[in-house]
Amino acid sequence: MYTKDYIQATYEVLKNGQDTTRTLQSLQKYLTKRGLQKMYPAILRGLAEKVALRNKNVIPKVIVAREKDLQRHKGEIGDVLHQLGMSEKPETHIDASLIGGFIIKGAHTRVDQSFKNKLLHAYRSLID
Repeated sequence: MYTKDYIQATYEVLKNGQDTTRTLQSLQKYLTKRGLQKMYPAILRGLAEKVALRNKNVIPKVIVAREKDLQRHKGEIGDVLHQLGMSEKPETHIDASLIGGFIIKGAHTRVDQSFKNKLLHAYRSLID
């Protein structure tokens, strides 16, 4: 087994609600028994990165073309956030390439209501 496999397996066990201390102690005993104790620090670093990445993706991001678009689409943005079950206050970012509208990014979700996206879809439907 490779380090990434141990990271993924341990992450899945922890994600299912197992006791963290007990799980990590069991992993350390298992690796020691197999003579792989040198992998333990790398596995811990990988777990920390995976958890940090998961936590980073929990906070929704709202991307708009201009600051006034945030106010213009406030109701729609609120509705989408509510439908997706995102109760945290979203981070806002300005991206002038959007032309207008908004994009909401969550953990494993992306809702694109930007004018840029709508124009690209219209263009693609015309050329197909």
